[in-house]
Amino acid sequence: MSRMWNAMMLEAADAEAKKMSRQRMLLQRLKNRERLLQKIPESQFRAHYRLNKEEFHSLCDELRHNTSLKGSKTTSLELKVLIALSFYAMGSYQKGVANDGTYESKKCKSVYQRGDKSSE
Repeated sequence: MSRMWNAMMLEAADAEAKKMSRQRMLLQRLKNRERLLQKIPESQFRAHYRLNKEEFHSLCDELRHNTSLKGSKTTSLELKVLIALSFYAMGSYQKGVANDGTYESKKCKSVYQRGDKSSE
């Protein structure tokens, strides 16, 4: 009985360690994306997204507080907004992806389609 209990405790501890490791990894990804955003020169950001960084952050704050739009474990609210802004600026979710390779095409299409449904 005690061996069984020890095995269950080890499994639970292992599962918790994996969960914490995954959370750390996701947090690190979000931090890396924020660092990349900060590295983009203001003029390049404005040319690509048609807003300056201050307006972008203000827009994200308004969306976060006044809508049901939110980030997920893999896609932050900011990334969703950048994808939408890129789409509006370029007229296609694929043009920007082809040019800089920052976003996954499927993710961009899915964010655009969800946004399109919410405006109906």
